[in-house]
Amino acid sequence: MANINNHFTWIVTSPLILLATLFLAFSANNAYADDPIFTVKNVKVDETAENAIAAREKAFEQAQILAFTELTSRMLSDAALSTTQIPPVNIISTMIKDFELTNEQLSNVRYVGVYTFRFKDNDVRRYFAQQGASITEMSSKTLLILPFIDNKSRTTIWAPGNTWMQAWNRVTNLGGIVPIEVPLGDINDVRDISDSNAFSYSQQRLSAMLERYNAAEAVMTIAAPDEELQKITDPNATARGSAVFEIYRTDRGTSELVNQFRITADGAMTRQQLFDRGVTMVRSALQKNWKEQTTTPAAQSARAIRVVVLIDSLSDWLTTQSRLERISSLSAITLKSLSPQQANIEIAYKGDEQRLALALSQAGMEIERASASDGSPINLLTTSKSSRYKPIQF
Repeated sequence: MANINNHFTWIVTSPLILLATLFLAFSANNAYADDPIFTVKNVKVDETAENAIAAREKAFEQAQILAFTELTSRMLSDAALSTTQIPPVNIISTMIKDFELTNEQLSNVRYVGVYTFRFKDNDVRRYFAQQGASITEMSSKTLLILPFIDNKSRTTIWAPGNTWMQAWNRVTNLGGIVPIEVPLGDINDVRDISDSNAFSYSQQRLSAMLERYNAAEAVMTIAAPDEELQKITDPNATARGSAVFEIYRTDRGTSELVNQFRITADGAMTRQQLFDRGVTMVRSALQKNWKEQTTTPAAQSARAIRVVVLIDSLSDWLTTQSRLERISSLSAITLKSLSPQQANIEIAYKGDEQRLALALSQAGMEIERASASDGSPINLLTTSKSSRYKPIQF
């Protein structure tokens, strides 16, 4: 989460700026939402030791390692993941801002706990920079997953026996770098997407569904178990056979296949675990696609661009400022001057202008080239008129 005290430099040149400064001094410590990139939820640990206290201490150390491992897989490029090692817990603990214990159970020798960890963004960036890693710190807009299952005789999504939908519903944390929503399957969903709509949906109906779930794009996934796997009816029975999993983008008016993979039972996994692995692989493919668009070297120096924000009131500026503060991938924002008609700011960012455009688009903003009243060129920060930048860019 961007820190307002670190990211904004105020130059008080008018009563209006003084008023804005006083307002922000009041609101700086108020409730900005946790940055989803640097917050790791539902970290589950289960440890035993000679007594409950030792088990709890052991579990807490393991929870920190698991949380940082998740943060690493979330932020690092695939190339960096293969070469970056998880540091010891005494190093990880220095990068933790705070934590929350959301559930715990203990006996004489066993401790089970569920944690949420919030990491210090600047300390994490510095650590990855020292490792020479490339990272992303930009989360995409929410994706809506439509999990169809193809049982050869028919393709369904809302039927009670959809084991693919059940696998998605088992996931306890679908946030992170590519946040995902799974539809409820209520009367509105069934009206908008039916079992026969995998390849013939109405774009208007799909748009209504996206608006309901506050999602930027729908991703259709189809799981096709072979005949041998279909014979396994007990979710906890050993799986046999295989299943093909397909990912389709839907934003160009039709279902467009963008990725496909097969999982074959290895004799050790259950039917349920096979479909759970399918969920993991689909999420990994979506995250990899997003990271390819957004990663930059952690040690890269930021560049800056001057932009103008046209406003009608102080409230207009505060609204824009609040939206900018929620973009954690911006390195810094400096207010250069403020008048009743406009705010002149400087945005520091890493990467190229396309990556900056992508970051701004996640907050519904874009930069346009314009001319000032004297004819000189300016960069104008405005509300996005289109969704040029989509979460899926296969």
